[in-house]
Amino acid sequence: MLISTTGSILLAYFIAPSSKFRASIGIAVMWLLILAACLFIVLGGIGIDGKQQTVLDGGVSIVSMVVGLTIGLFITRKLNSSPSQVEQKLLKRISAIKGLGGMTVNERLYVSELDKQFCDALQNDHVKARYILTLLDVDKKSIETILEQSLSERTNMYNSVKT
Repeated sequence: MLISTTGSILLAYFIAPSSKFRASIGIAVMWLLILAACLFIVLGGIGIDGKQQTVLDGGVSIVSMVVGLTIGLFITRKLNSSPSQVEQKLLKRISAIKGLGGMTVNERLYVSELDKQFCDALQNDHVKARYILTLLDVDKKSIETILEQSLSERTNMYNSVKT
């Protein structure tokens, strides 16, 4: 149980395209629901195929499941909170730019060489686009305005193609 719970949480983290920690939490909740259902069957005296179900190992599986969930969530939380090597290099490059605060958003994107990545993210991944703007120290109001304009433009383009 320890290995299967920990492994499934880590696997969910690594294969999730986005919201990796949320995917891990989702798997952990699934395991807890399975545990609750099993405990309900045992404690409720519900028989399956005419036989009453019991906990045979004295609860060791239950404990190992909870420990596995805790270990898996702890590891994924650590992985989620520590910036990757690419992000660390990016943060160093951005912090080396002089006068970032006095630049426009377009200038910040150009000087940091994130303009292409940002355009791609604006089309496909608003979470990443928001992250890039946050790294470039763009204020929250401007970020929201940029993302709303992008969404509005995509909606208008979709509607014009549709009609």
